[in-house]
Amino acid sequence: MKKIFVLLAFCVMIPFNAFAFDICGWWQLEEKPSIFMKITKEKIYGFHYKTSKETEERVEIFVDNSDIPCYLDKKSDDRMLLVNALGEEKLYRLITRDTSLSQKEVQNLCDMRE
Repeated sequence: MKKIFVLLAFCVMIPFNAFAFDICGWWQLEEKPSIFMKITKEKIYGFHYKTSKETEERVEIFVDNSDIPCYLDKKSDDRMLLVNALGEEKLYRLITRDTSLSQKEVQNLCDMRE
């Protein structure tokens, strides 16, 4: 009985927004490098989201209780394609996984890389 309780407690502790691939971090829009997107376990671009489906290559999310999903497609370890609710596709490059950084600090990181 104790083992079952421990297993149940472990399952409850697993975060709701766990991903097949890690999407959390600061991402830079490739076509407009001045645009950054911060994704945390609860928010994307500052909006709350819920994960619906996930695979090794794609995560389906619903932003702020929308009925239309958005998709995050893994292109490589540091590239991700965002397909928004309108079907628009935007390619992002990972800058850092450290979501505690401010946008200004992330911009400084990008300046150092160039």
